[in-house]
Amino acid sequence: NNGNFKVQLPSWAQGELRLMNTAGQEIWRNKVEGGLTEYEINLELPAGVYLLRFQGSDLSSSLRIVIE
Repeated sequence: NNGNFKVQLPSWAQGELRLMNTAGQEIWRNKVEGGLTEYEINLELPAGVYLLRFQGSDLSSSLRIVIE
């Protein structure tokens, strides 16, 4: 993975998607308003480990992403 990926969320999900590096610095953020279920993230990222996090009122989830 080089920083291009898709994220699927339930159509009712509302909140924020955030991508952070291991130092906790925010790399990318997107507001999720519901209705759209798939988000494409196209970033040129250096090799490393990242955390993709969704935070909403009814749902929160985190995913570890490794860029090689």
